[in-house]
Amino acid sequence: MAQPELALESVTKCFGGTLAVDRLLLVVGKGEFLSLLGPSGCGETTSLRMMAGFVLPDEGRILLRGRDVTEAPPYRRDVGLLFQVTRCFRI
Repeated sequence: MAQPELALESVTKCFGGTLAVDRLLLVVGKGEFLSLLGPSGCGETTSLRMMAGFVLPDEGRILLRGRDVTEAPPYRRDVGLLFQVTRCFRI
């Protein structure tokens, strides 16, 4: 298997006493598209924010193209982050 573009290895994040992400393992290959879906509060936004560098994990590693970027600032990662915005219109 080729080196993944993105890998999260046992990534964990707590806010105070609340466990937001628990030992997340994720591998994304070159050319793959990633979408995280889930109910509100299940950790998808926190996971994306950690991938982009806006939030640091408490445990685990984040690798981009084999390079450990766990503590790298967002501008050193070259990662885009797009949040879903839902609008309903009645015509």
